[in-house]
Amino acid sequence: MYKLLSGGGVFLNHGGLVSSIPPDETNRDYRKYLAWLDEGNTPEPADPEPGPGPTREEKEAEAAGLLRKLGASEEDAARLVELLTR
Repeated sequence: MYKLLSGGGVFLNHGGLVSSIPPDETNRDYRKYLAWLDEGNTPEPADPEPGPGPTREEKEAEAAGLLRKLGASEEDAARLVELLTR
């Protein structure tokens, strides 16, 4: 029913209707959420924050590898990666 948001607040999924509830005690839905917590309920945890993506060097190495698989020489692959990443 309720799921925490990593940036604060809560998602409410009520019969397929999803809404975001800000952590504001003047908000009627947030007060209902707090009452739900007081009844001993526990919301679903927030989704984990995504980790860092690949570095530029890792992306360039992957692109060069794919170009070599397509038949490009080492030199051509390096030049193509350089042109694509300007």
